[in-house]
Amino acid sequence: MKAGDVQIQGLFSISSKFNTTARQCSSINLQELQLAQAMMYSIDELINRNPNLLPGISVGWTIIDSCSSRDEAISMLSSSLMLSELKNYQDMQCELSSSSKVISDLMFLDVKSARTDYKHFNYSSTIGIIGDKIDNITVMTAAYTGSLGICQVSYYSFDGYLNDRRFFPYFYRTSPPASIQ
Repeated sequence: MKAGDVQIQGLFSISSKFNTTARQCSSINLQELQLAQAMMYSIDELINRNPNLLPGISVGWTIIDSCSSRDEAISMLSSSLMLSELKNYQDMQCELSSSSKVISDLMFLDVKSARTDYKHFNYSSTIGIIGDKIDNITVMTAAYTGSLGICQVSYYSFDGYLNDRRFFPYFYRTSPPASIQ
């Protein structure tokens, strides 16, 4: 993760296997790792270092490993999006109905570690999602991000179902659907 004024999250199938019982990713896919590195390079070098492109705005990034699993992709993306919106709720306090205690520090689950205190991170609002390469993951995440009003751009999805703007109003692709190829 790299902090910025705004955030782009990249969803890549860096791990090609997911053990549902142990909830662990394995078998690194070097092509997907290279695509994630290309995203980081593009944001850092081609966007942030160009003073004419977005003057006064830095773009941060977060890389998410979907582990080639729809369930893991949604889980990781949901956690990451929740964390990216925390800056809007840092001063939020909740009063417990059964006592007069006030909760001033919110704790959120991080999929990779048991518990994470949000104050250790510098998250910013997410403005878009890049990925995934696997069609069934992309269809599910595009429906999810679209329901949140967040744009998603896929670099490899060919599923024609993603053309339906009624269901995927915030989805875009850099490659044509399979029906046109």
